[in-house]
Amino acid sequence: MNIWKRKIGFRTACFAILILVPVFGAYFFIDILLQSRESINQAKNEVDKLSDTIKRSIECDMLEAKRENIQKIIETICEQPDIMKIRIFNKAGRIMVSADRSSIGKLVDRKAEACFGCHEDSEHQEVMQSEDRIRLYRSEKEMRMIGIINPIYNKDSCFGCHDPEKKVLGVLDVVVSLSGIDRQIRKRRKGAFIFASSALLFLSG
Repeated sequence: MNIWKRKIGFRTACFAILILVPVFGAYFFIDILLQSRESINQAKNEVDKLSDTIKRSIECDMLEAKRENIQKIIETICEQPDIMKIRIFNKAGRIMVSADRSSIGKLVDRKAEACFGCHEDSEHQEVMQSEDRIRLYRSEKEMRMIGIINPIYNKDSCFGCHDPEKKVLGVLDVVVSLSGIDRQIRKRRKGAFIFASSALLFLSG
């Protein structure tokens, strides 16, 4: 009788594991996936706000053509952790200002730039939504990056130096590393695996 009971207990434990493993796995997979998406969406909003803040910060210096002041502002901002690139292109795709001074004056490789080539004409850029301006990609070192292009529009105050017919004068490009978010995601996955394993052992026991 004891042997039969032990067999029943063993079968019950195996049956419970077969049911609980996929249930726990599906739950934690969906939970981590949703949290990851939420983290990415939050990062997109923060990069969007950062881009707008930079554009407002350099607006006065742009009106007065104080390029060196703009250069110093961008270099200072780019010293913050996880901010990888800040550049300003003109309409032709030439880099006018960059935290990396060695790239100034060079033409952007439009095949490498995920969004700039697709939104080259000013009319398209004028109607771009926030989501259309954001791109996610991996760097050469397989680090996940988030980039945003922010069109610099021609205003009444700019007409003294620029043709009023031009709608877009250039593009502000900001690139931020997602390494911090990826570390959080890996930490969540590890914690979920440990919790799920402990719960399965406890319930099976």
